[in-house]
Amino acid sequence: MRGLRAAGLVTLATLVVLGGSAQALPAAEGNAAATLGYVRAQYRYQRAIRAHIAASAAATNAFVGNVGRRCPRVLAHAPKRGHEIVDMRGVIVLSVLFAFYEPDRAAVRRTTNAIAHLRWSDSNLQRLVRARVRMARLSYGTRPLRLCKDASAWVASGYRALPHEVTVFVKKVKRSVHGELQREARLRRLLSRYEGSAAKSLSERLFTLSMRVQRRSLNTYGPAGERLLSAMAVPPENG
Repeated sequence: MRGLRAAGLVTLATLVVLGGSAQALPAAEGNAAATLGYVRAQYRYQRAIRAHIAASAAATNAFVGNVGRRCPRVLAHAPKRGHEIVDMRGVIVLSVLFAFYEPDRAAVRRTTNAIAHLRWSDSNLQRLVRARVRMARLSYGTRPLRLCKDASAWVASGYRALPHEVTVFVKKVKRSVHGELQREARLRRLLSRYEGSAAKSLSERLFTLSMRVQRRSLNTYGPAGERLLSAMAVPPENG
């Protein structure tokens, strides 16, 4: 299951899978077929992300440049400590991540629509897969916040309170990530029961591909996030 674990590290969007229906098969065969379809879909999706790396880099650089021009050094006098600056920093980095994965939005939508046809006789596993579908739809249906407007509103308040939409967004993300991390561990454990030799072999290839994609992705959106934090003059994390 290493491949599935690595695939989940890239972004919430990469937790989405694609596969065909296994309803007509006996339970044991159906579970194995669905699991193989799951791994195949993860592999296809990672290949799609890899193919979009150049487009993702362009989208990310355009986003960072646009925000940097519209509100340069807007947070130059922001407090260096407190949960508000921590949350604002997180929102900025997440917005860069959304920009990076924008070219993958259509692929996420297609795979999310397709996964509804996968079936396992294991009700716990089926429930976890459905929860993943909901998470994926939330991820591709979420748009980045209006960074310049929200940062300026925080400044105008005298740094007393973050805008309401920022607070709501942060709470939603924290709840989603916490729940997803718990579900991911349970999902890996349940899927491993139904992995045949083909699924295990492909999972190893998925692991290698996922790690490569992860490194290339991080090398793009990581520095881009730092550039935007600098352009908006966000106080350093340990400042």
